[in-house]
Amino acid sequence: RDEPPAIIGSYLHRLAYPGDYEEHQKRGLKLEHAHHHPAGRGEEVLDRIVQMWTELLATSKGPLLFGEFTVADAFFAPVVKRIVTYGLPVPPAIQAYVDRVQALPSVAAWTKDALAEHAFLPFEESYRTSR
Repeated sequence: RDEPPAIIGSYLHRLAYPGDYEEHQKRGLKLEHAHHHPAGRGEEVLDRIVQMWTELLATSKGPLLFGEFTVADAFFAPVVKRIVTYGLPVPPAIQAYVDRVQALPSVAAWTKDALAEHAFLPFEESYRTSR
């Protein structure tokens, strides 16, 4: 099957492919194979984002991508969170933008609510049971 790996072991996987789901459970939730992205692809994407943000911040004079808060900053908030979560190295000007986005009331509230979330399905998020 050409199903995306993100659904393997999920509730949808259990409903759509019960036999495969049971086999996945018997294997201890381990995949038999993994999809590997070409080396360097993540760095290329981050480099492009840094370039784009740098140009936008320079053109708008900040503090956000188009000066004041716009849908572009909301769109890139999840990217900001990944940069923070994975500790990705970015230039100081971009780190300052990341800090400003994280300090936005809406993003701070989103982060607070996400950290407080305790409702989950153990078979979908088994890593959460080790917290």
